[in-house]
Amino acid sequence: MPTPPEELIAAWVGIDWADDHHDVALQVAGSDAVEAHRLAHTPDALATWRAQLAARFGGRPVAIALETSRGPLVAALLEAPFVVLYPINPRSLRRFREAFSPSGAKDDAPDARLLLTLLVKHHAQLQPWRPEAPATRLLAYLVQERRAAVELRTALTLQLGAALKDYFPHALEWAGDDLSAPMATAFLQRWPTLAAVQRARVDTVRQFYTQHRCRSRARIAARLAAISVPRWPRRFCSAGRRWPRCSAPASTRCDSSTRSIAAAVTRGLPRDWRRSAPRCR
Repeated sequence: MPTPPEELIAAWVGIDWADDHHDVALQVAGSDAVEAHRLAHTPDALATWRAQLAARFGGRPVAIALETSRGPLVAALLEAPFVVLYPINPRSLRRFREAFSPSGAKDDAPDARLLLTLLVKHHAQLQPWRPEAPATRLLAYLVQERRAAVELRTALTLQLGAALKDYFPHALEWAGDDLSAPMATAFLQRWPTLAAVQRARVDTVRQFYTQHRCRSRARIAARLAAISVPRWPRRFCSAGRRWPRCSAPASTRCDSSTRSIAAAVTRGLPRDWRRSAPRCR
């Protein structure tokens, strides 16, 4: 809604939001009295309150200040065409609070009143929030989700690399240069231990590399030759601790851990990863 002239504002509202409830301070235009009450954070409670505002003020503009510009509360408020939303930067509210309470002590109910005071006294310096287009909001959401997925993949890849350095360092070469790549996760889910890949037939491993867009015959031959060389299991991990003489329990734990991490990395890959995957180096 465009910014209405001050004389058209029917009421000023400050809302201190929380996960389970919202504290509200309301001041009718032209009055010094402040009404305080608490709203439950439910769709029905918010819808009822919007309807009460519409009926009480006849659909005239109601200015509302709160410390966020997104989320379910904002979406619910913007369903009402008469709402003019003023998002307040938390840092600005904190400084405003310190002006009245040098200790900086925070309490929910006074915060709603502080937001109301800030809105009434300084609304000319505040910018009302204009909602973005649906396509822009969708793009912002997708970018945020992608960033979280990339950060999760990075953390899992580092965890996977640390585990492999402890008990299966050869996989760092045989699975490919990038442990988050489809070939690496598929390799580790299929052969999570040195013993597992050495038991596989040579033709099976060669076919695996070919299916994962590895076209360098020399690279494949070098990997197959390295895999066929007999090796004793590592007796020490990267931290310098000696593996138990009976390696079965440790091997079983490493097998399960590697499969789980590799599967977690894989779950974030698109279905058409075979066509989009780069050739291995």
